[in-house]
Amino acid sequence: MDEPALQRAVEINRERRTVRHAEAAHVGAAYLVECRDLWDADDADAGVYFVPCVGVAEVTALALEFSDDNPNDRLLGVYRVSEPVAGQGAGLSRAAWLAGAR
Repeated sequence: MDEPALQRAVEINRERRTVRHAEAAHVGAAYLVECRDLWDADDADAGVYFVPCVGVAEVTALALEFSDDNPNDRLLGVYRVSEPVAGQGAGLSRAAWLAGAR
């Protein structure tokens, strides 16, 4: 993916993150997890997708599934649905989540 396409994907996903965050709140999720499927890395959104999670156990299961041994899927960030998404930067990293940050 060239630089302009990558920048466009970042913009697309910034917008999508805001929408998905609101949708997660609407369905009662506590967290929104941003993930990336590298098999779809050439798509306009660079393979990014979002998973609403109702609790800590769901997020932890995703974090463990997307281990360093998994070359195709990455956990990009965990966002608290109870807080504005814009103030959470890149979200909590997989390492921070597994270390107990919530």
